[in-house]
Amino acid sequence: MTKPTKNSIYAEVEAVFDESWYVAQYPEVAHAEVSALEHYLEVGDEAGCAPTPLFDAAFYSTQYPSISHQGGARLFHYLTVGEKEGASPSPLFDPDHYLKSNPQLESVEGSLLGHFCRRGAFEMRSPNPLFSPDWYRDRSAGKTKGNPNPLLDYIDEGDLSGLTPHPLFDPVYYGAQHPEIPTTGGARLAHYLREGSRDGSSPHIFFRPQFYRAQAPRRDEDRTPGLVHYLAEGEAQGLLPNPLFDPEYYLRVHPDLMRFRGSLLEHYSEFGAQEGRRTSPLFAVEHYLRRVRELGIEKKDLMRHYLEWGDAAGLSPHPIFDPDYYTEQLPDSDLGGLSRIEHFLLFGDRAKKKPHPLFDSAYYAAQLTQPTGIPQTLLGHYIEIGERKGLKPNPLFDPEFYAEQFDPGAMNLLEHCALAGRATVIAPSFLFDPRWVARQMPVDSPSALGPLEYYLREEGDMEDGPHPLFAPRWYAAQHPEVGESGMEPLAHFMEQGAEEGLDPHPLFSSAWYRDFYAECIPPSMPSINHYIETGFEQGFSPNPFFNSAYYASEYAGDFHVGESALGHYIRSGISRGYQPSSIFAFCLQFFRGPFEQRKRSLNPAAGFLDELYAGVHSPGAELPIRLRPVHRPDVSIIIPVFGQLIYTLACLRSISMAKNDTTYEVLVVDDHSPVAQFAPLAQIDNLRLIRNSEQLGFLMSCNRAVQEARGRELVLLNNDTLVTDHWLDALLDTRLAYPNAGLIGSQLIFPDGRLQEAGSIVWDDGSAANYGSGKNPDDPQFSFARKVDYVSAASIMIAAEDFSDLSGFDKRYVPAYYEDTDLAFRVRESGKDVVYQAASKVIHFGGASHGRSMTSSLKAYQARNALLFREKWDQELKACLPPGSDLGKAALRGNGPHALVVDATMLTPDQDSGSLRMFNFLRLLVQLGFSVSFVPGNLSDAQEERRLLERYGIRVVSRPYVNSVKKYLQEFGGAFELCVVSRPDTAKEHLDSVKLLCPNALILYDTVDLHFLRRERELRLTGVAPAPDSVHQSEIWAIDRSDGTIAVSEHDREVIQSKVPGSIVHVVSNIHEAKPMERPFLKRDGILFIGSFAHTPNVDAVLWFVSDVLPVIHEWVPDLRFHVIGLNPPDEIRDLASDRVLIEGYLKDVEAQFGRRRLSVAPLRYGSGVKGKINQSMAYGLPCVATPVAVEGMDLDWESEIMVAEDPRDFAEAVVEVYENEALWSTLSANSNASIERSFSMQVAKANIVKMLREHGFSSHGLG
Repeated sequence: MTKPTKNSIYAEVEAVFDESWYVAQYPEVAHAEVSALEHYLEVGDEAGCAPTPLFDAAFYSTQYPSISHQGGARLFHYLTVGEKEGASPSPLFDPDHYLKSNPQLESVEGSLLGHFCRRGAFEMRSPNPLFSPDWYRDRSAGKTKGNPNPLLDYIDEGDLSGLTPHPLFDPVYYGAQHPEIPTTGGARLAHYLREGSRDGSSPHIFFRPQFYRAQAPRRDEDRTPGLVHYLAEGEAQGLLPNPLFDPEYYLRVHPDLMRFRGSLLEHYSEFGAQEGRRTSPLFAVEHYLRRVRELGIEKKDLMRHYLEWGDAAGLSPHPIFDPDYYTEQLPDSDLGGLSRIEHFLLFGDRAKKKPHPLFDSAYYAAQLTQPTGIPQTLLGHYIEIGERKGLKPNPLFDPEFYAEQFDPGAMNLLEHCALAGRATVIAPSFLFDPRWVARQMPVDSPSALGPLEYYLREEGDMEDGPHPLFAPRWYAAQHPEVGESGMEPLAHFMEQGAEEGLDPHPLFSSAWYRDFYAECIPPSMPSINHYIETGFEQGFSPNPFFNSAYYASEYAGDFHVGESALGHYIRSGISRGYQPSSIFAFCLQFFRGPFEQRKRSLNPAAGFLDELYAGVHSPGAELPIRLRPVHRPDVSIIIPVFGQLIYTLACLRSISMAKNDTTYEVLVVDDHSPVAQFAPLAQIDNLRLIRNSEQLGFLMSCNRAVQEARGRELVLLNNDTLVTDHWLDALLDTRLAYPNAGLIGSQLIFPDGRLQEAGSIVWDDGSAANYGSGKNPDDPQFSFARKVDYVSAASIMIAAEDFSDLSGFDKRYVPAYYEDTDLAFRVRESGKDVVYQAASKVIHFGGASHGRSMTSSLKAYQARNALLFREKWDQELKACLPPGSDLGKAALRGNGPHALVVDATMLTPDQDSGSLRMFNFLRLLVQLGFSVSFVPGNLSDAQEERRLLERYGIRVVSRPYVNSVKKYLQEFGGAFELCVVSRPDTAKEHLDSVKLLCPNALILYDTVDLHFLRRERELRLTGVAPAPDSVHQSEIWAIDRSDGTIAVSEHDREVIQSKVPGSIVHVVSNIHEAKPMERPFLKRDGILFIGSFAHTPNVDAVLWFVSDVLPVIHEWVPDLRFHVIGLNPPDEIRDLASDRVLIEGYLKDVEAQFGRRRLSVAPLRYGSGVKGKINQSMAYGLPCVATPVAVEGMDLDWESEIMVAEDPRDFAEAVVEVYENEALWSTLSANSNASIERSFSMQVAKANIVKMLREHGFSSHGLG
């Protein structure tokens, strides 16, 4: 601006002076004799008249109180001095604002006020920060007379008409705070511009002066009104005009406004509210809209609604801001006049107060290492940035985990969690189950209250915890540092405990899980995370005793969606008595003693002994360790130990409890354990305890203990094992099936009931595989004895002499690993077999001593010894299969040609002679080197009978593992080299399938007896018989379709060859082992009949004997008793019972009967084949009286080996003669045994089988 001259000053006064306005304001001027300007200068100024609406003399005097109030001195002063010094002529005209808005006016002639009055007003230039001419003109059109000066228009008419001068100045809203201010002439705007910096009044609902001032405390001495400061500087500085408008956020989320000229708050006021634009990370528009609609309110400008009403009403602007919850954290309820959201933004966030239970400000702040770019608040940062970066709002909410379950679209994940309510199924983190928590919430809790929010409000104090697999009270009690940290238990676990490998629950063993599944778990992943994310779905066990797959299968009908087996067990299984595994109760009983209770940290069963679960599965009182004194034991059980006393005690308890007929001693060789671990063992009676003076390791400890052993057999047993009934008998009896067995190993079972090892496979690179690991130990693939590459030394038996001859374990493998594999190879090298015996069942914890991973120093020897083993057995390993080969083939590699035997049903050797013959036939095939599979034609699975066959090395194919014989043959038929189909009904159903699907096999038909012959004789005798002609045709067809036929006698062979000329018929008769009894003649009484009553000739025989023969016998021996033994006697047989006819039915142990009775009878009137009842009686040395039909084909001497009679009276006389003649009885008894050895022994049958197979080309297999 140029320096004014006197003339120019008067010109400026004239320009500023508004004559028409002056005359309108002061009507008396119209009657004065002077002009309006002269009136002002001479009279008006002193009288307080204003020369223009834009010059308020009184206001100006506050700036220059010494200036005269006469002659227009103040106006002249402003125009010559004041404006240059920054003074304002009126609150409505701000020269600084005018010049900043119009910098080109810096050199304008005259005053800025003069310019505005002459031109600026008409050019729509703004006279003050809160008057927007364009904005006003747009809104005043048609509502006023349209003064071309918008400001004067507003002063004259607009203000009174309710028009607003600026988007952010609301005269009505401001006037409501100052009812004393006139509603005309722009007085309210002027008042705010004049007083707005002092009294804290708000010019607009969108501007909170106290909140704003608190953000810029240095403005205390600044008289600039808050809104003016905000528009000039504050918005650019990122200051907030109200708690819900963040200008920086507004621009970030609406980049289309980058070119917008003007205040962003103005934009929102004019456009953004109607467009529904987001204003702050803490104002969730959709959320707030739902809330107001719930109240029956429809609003578009939701921020206005919140600031006008919602804030005071306690509504939340965002799901993650809870006003009441926030206030509860403050030491007093005095907010200093601020709303709760304002207080939080100004002070609470800085003090790291929680805006909501779901957002832990202090926890979140600790994750921020780079403060650059952080929005206004921590919560705002999380909403905008943190969640996308995977930062957690509290220890229990994992955004990445949550997002994997649900995609909320544009909604923030934490918001979704807060709004999901009680019924949500989405877990906030891996160890928080919302359904589990919801079931614990009070029934009257609000449905909108989510489980996580409830849990955090309760500070985790819930009896059942946040997840079935996390027990907070137990966890805190186990780890005192939790209480010291002040953290909620789950938060502590998720932040520290999981990484440190702590257990979240007494039934989840983190260390065991990581060790056991080491190859499956990423190093950085906590065990419980892996279990919940993938482990339980894969059937992984949470502790050594819990079989997830078994439990899920056994109790499948009661699971919640996505629920783990352990979770279900904790939720309901415990209270219902469900079992974690098939062997749980058995295993647990050995870990419940007082010592084990005191040493809980070392007890693998400690979780089940916790007070939460104690007694639920309690098997009763503590089990004592009672070892019998034995001076000449059959077996020496050697247990090497180092520490791990709890396992050792459990092992000894199981040994002392297990039923065994074998006598044994127990030697524990302690490898220099700490005294505290050794001393309790010294208190056990009859335990032979050896203590190394220095630590020798497993191998040398075993070698040393063997020197002290007294048994002819040695059993090496790990201390982390539990043995079962007859485990030792089964090992010893293996030699019956495998006479050449040199090393025998048990079936090893994990304590959760899964198979650990069914023998082991050695690959050609020297590595090994535990066959069947993780499978069902009862699966027929793994439950039969067989030759194997090696057996793990956790439970093996070897003759003491053999072990000595081999010089024990090879010392090159000291201290441990590969010594058992090497031993197996050396046993085979010596000419003996290595055999796995599934009937010897031993539970093995595995890794209790050294773990399963390769991290410990002792495990490091495994890699070294593997190399030594490969070097030593390089040639032998060439015969092994390469890694990755078919496991089934590899497991049977050393078991000779494959033989298949199909019979009608499961064999019952203790119930019928046909089964006994077939059982021994199968045993002999095993002895001849065959790998034998037995298929009951009906696939029946009688567990006890199956176990008997498997014990002798016979694989049984049955339900539920195989459901179709044909499908089984389709898969495996090509592997068989010998197939035997037994009985005509079986042949009719399966022979064609066998021929078709076993193309490489010799097919033999086994008659057992000639069924058609038996039925023809039955028809002749009784007049009734089931279709002998059709049976005849079936048998002839089977004989004709087979490569050869097996008959039981020369008689049957002749019959067959007469019926089918040219047929190849072999004889393999009944097979028995002589078992002479020592009880003398005079200590015996009664006569015996034994036979299955499913066989009709036996029913007829007993009826005929009781009705026609026994009365004659009683004429001579009145008190003689007739004992009838056999399965399922029909009513007509039971009706025979009397004091002298004892119908005893089925007896498991018939040996006692053969030992007590004086003779047996076989009064068969029809039948065919060799009679097993006669063979069985003769095997025991019990004389027998039989009919001619009964002895058909047996080639017996009728006077010295057996008594034969057909007529009832003759039969009776023969019985009485043998019964009362000791000499005759003794002769028959001795000759009976001899007859068995001559014609029906295992050796004879074996020779016949070898002969038969050689005739069909099997000599190449070395049979015989």
